[in-house]
Amino acid sequence: MEEEYCNNFEVLKKRLDSKHLEKRLHIQKEHASDVYSRAGLSMFHPENSDLLVNVMGFLLKITGLAERAVRNSLDFQVEKHG
Repeated sequence: MEEEYCNNFEVLKKRLDSKHLEKRLHIQKEHASDVYSRAGLSMFHPENSDLLVNVMGFLLKITGLAERAVRNSLDFQVEKHG
């Protein structure tokens, strides 16, 4: 993950002016701190809850949708348009 971050940063560094990159990173940092701190709309973020992930997984399994999702993800077709 850290290597991927470094590669992405290097790509951005080549594409953007240093002042623009600095501004963009500052905005991203501020946004992340707002979302994941008390300044966000709420302190509870359901996507970070292990309980919710387990409950959703259980519900998908008992309804048969988990197996269907796996089948759909393995049965893909590439189509060329144009």
